[in-house]
Amino acid sequence: MIATTKINSIDDCRGLGTIAAVVFQPLNTIDPVRLVETNFALSDQVEADPGQINLENMPWWREPLRLLADPTCSDITVEGSTQLGKTVTLMCMMAQVYLRDPSPSMVVVPTEPDAKFFRDRFYTNCEASSDRLRDAVPPPRLRNMQAIELRGMRAYLAWSGSSQRLRSKPAKYIFLTEIDVYDYSGEHGDPTRTATRRTDQFYGSTIYRESTPVGENSRIHEYFEAGSKSRWHVKCPHCGKEQPLNFYLNADRKGGIGGIYSEAGDLKTRDKAEADAYYVCLAGCRIDNSFKRVMLLGGRWVESEPSRAAKSFHLWQIFNHKKTFGHIAAEYVKAVEEGTIREFTQDVLGKRYVAKNKLPMWSSIANRLAFTHTRGTVPDDVWFLTAACDVQEDRVYWLVAGWGPNRTCSIIDWGCWLRYSPMGDEEFEDLAQVPTLLDFEYKVNGLSPLGRATMSPRLVGCDANYRKNQVIDMIYAEDNPRLFAVRGDHTLKSDRRWRTSPADRDPETGKPLETGRIIYGIFTHFYQEQINDRLTDANDASLRLPSDVLPSGEPLCKQLVNVKRTENSWKAISPKVGEDWRDCLVYASCEADMIVVKTTGNWSEQAFEEWNKTRVADATRSTSPPPRKEAESILDR
Repeated sequence: MIATTKINSIDDCRGLGTIAAVVFQPLNTIDPVRLVETNFALSDQVEADPGQINLENMPWWREPLRLLADPTCSDITVEGSTQLGKTVTLMCMMAQVYLRDPSPSMVVVPTEPDAKFFRDRFYTNCEASSDRLRDAVPPPRLRNMQAIELRGMRAYLAWSGSSQRLRSKPAKYIFLTEIDVYDYSGEHGDPTRTATRRTDQFYGSTIYRESTPVGENSRIHEYFEAGSKSRWHVKCPHCGKEQPLNFYLNADRKGGIGGIYSEAGDLKTRDKAEADAYYVCLAGCRIDNSFKRVMLLGGRWVESEPSRAAKSFHLWQIFNHKKTFGHIAAEYVKAVEEGTIREFTQDVLGKRYVAKNKLPMWSSIANRLAFTHTRGTVPDDVWFLTAACDVQEDRVYWLVAGWGPNRTCSIIDWGCWLRYSPMGDEEFEDLAQVPTLLDFEYKVNGLSPLGRATMSPRLVGCDANYRKNQVIDMIYAEDNPRLFAVRGDHTLKSDRRWRTSPADRDPETGKPLETGRIIYGIFTHFYQEQINDRLTDANDASLRLPSDVLPSGEPLCKQLVNVKRTENSWKAISPKVGEDWRDCLVYASCEADMIVVKTTGNWSEQAFEEWNKTRVADATRSTSPPPRKEAESILDR
């Protein structure tokens, strides 16, 4: 049916013309942010905060969404911490492209499982959105891993390890997510550059990239620095001074989060820091958390380099409305206690972490890190020992380390078992020596915090990268749960530092066999970075060497500093010197984490003391203790 109306005057014609101008307005002239807010919603099936998108609560995301529709802007970068809605914003951008300019697009994620998860999550959210988006979603039977299909638009799916997917399709819009954890190894080269070449055929194309920075060679940081370097500026609710938001206070103790240290300069406990934290304005005003939300919502982007065509933005967890100043302060205290400042810098502050100095000379660390204990003895503040072996074709290196609160690490002993005699005419049972580490007993200089005069390693991890079958056979013949196989696993991330996988595989298909034998994959990158931080920071005394480390420990000291980080791994600077004892320390560090997870829960001194009080209280109350195997903890064995 066609509606009609009677026109009586020229004013009626003008009014009708105004209405028609709005109704038939081309989509590309409609506010792109408003277009998203009125059409895209989040589903309660896959999102923690479902409902219609409302950027009034996250105004900092408006500018990237607006720039996506600006044909004069071809490059957008967001460097940010975790838990800020980066993935949701990417989905908003894809919805905007469909509603405004349904052109070929490409979404590049780190791995194939990530691609499937993103596809399903996007479809589910579209089904909870307006009719225009809901009706464009294909039925499940027509969905595939080739592309995300919305009626009239195709967004190709690709992941960093697939060179064919990255090179095969042209696209006007390229969306690159979490680029710092892409696989940059192998023949496919740099996936970010490969993907961006897909836009060559299109005028007005746009490349959008976002990521949490990872490592010193962070690519997202490089793109941020090459762009406009925009930061969100807010006005102090008390004095009105406009300023960017930072975590660390400046030299005048202003412009960051305060209340973390006492007046005497001591770091507060997590609970105390969370309760006392507040923001300090550049003018010195105290801003309590009750002002945080209003202050953030009234901010604006300010470009450090406005003349640059590429636009870049920085966000960190202060923009998360669920995070108070106290929560961020407590995260910092935890990072200091557990030696994870690198992760705090990246995941909370959204910044690249750079080690303060290059690795020192081996002789300088031997002098700087020398502690009071001698080789083969244990300092009285050590709670437990771990040991690890690095297996090579012709020998096995081993190292024993002691651990205490705040990840304090004391190297106790080290050595090497040869596989062959010096003349090569006799083969020794070097692997057979590995289980004996479980029985190595070291004298404590006094009594340990648990009241022990001697200590033995609680866990022993043996590297299975070389002579794998022999190592696995040796371990399972020993049948001791404190002895297990380990190896580096570069596919893990910092939030999961170890995992198990089947040790045996079918020789023809390579598929895992269910034999019950396992290997622990270790996220070695985390522990390598941690060791580097301890070696390079002249004020860090958390890694300790025996007082008599020289001259016998010269090879150990040389290996500790003989590493460099490549694109995806750590390698010896001098192959002749090697890095075997350093690898042992990496595995021993992970074993220490495993023990803490099972006992104290974290590395703070308070957690160790509370765990010990509970242990003593339980032992006092118990009149008929259960069998020792069930009653004892990892530290009590």
